[in-house]
Amino acid sequence: MDNGTTRRMRHTAPAENGNSPEVHAQETSRAPSIDPCRRWTRDIADLRTRAARTKRHSVSDSGLEDLLTDALAACDSLLFELAGARLELDRSVSSAKDDAADWSFLFDRMPVACVATDANGVITNANRSAALLLNLSAKNLGYRMLMHFFDGRDSFSQLLQSLTVELPPVRASLSLRPRERASVGTDVIVVPRTPGDLTIWLWFLVPATRRQQPEESHTAGAVNGRRVPPLAEGPADVSKAS
Repeated sequence: MDNGTTRRMRHTAPAENGNSPEVHAQETSRAPSIDPCRRWTRDIADLRTRAARTKRHSVSDSGLEDLLTDALAACDSLLFELAGARLELDRSVSSAKDDAADWSFLFDRMPVACVATDANGVITNANRSAALLLNLSAKNLGYRMLMHFFDGRDSFSQLLQSLTVELPPVRASLSLRPRERASVGTDVIVVPRTPGDLTIWLWFLVPATRRQQPEESHTAGAVNGRRVPPLAEGPADVSKAS
């Protein structure tokens, strides 16, 4: 058996053993989208067939045979590498989806009203507590200006402009005006969703009535046996958290 035949058998062994790049990609890929490795594998198989036909009907040329064998081996290797890269991509996408689902669950069920906005104060998301506080469903809160739910819009604009200047969290006392309800004094705490992203901001809204509720219970509002003091009352000015 000559060297060319030996090399050809070595490089085509994965396909003969049922471990071709196509099979490898099908086994490892979990994404429902069309697998590009399937098309590439078909093209390589066609190239391999044409190479074999050329060698049968041409004068033997070991140099050409070696070149074709190496080319096919390189293509096979590339397909396996792409299949592995796709597996890693699928795992990353799955992990990102899991993280997003966990965050969505936590955000929606946190007991404090929280609204997410962009840097212009346009609502992008709101949890259940915020929907109850603002008297509007979370779905209908989407793409509304959060400013419209506050009295004293100059104070709100000042707070909004300070987000990229002050060191988070930024706090203020504003007058919240829910839909079809009376205004209520509210402590507002604003933080970026992530430290490195200043395009999405989380607004925690704590109305005065909610803040006073722990006083009605002996155990509520206490940490390690100590009562947590309420946020300081003050004018609707923006102040930096200490």
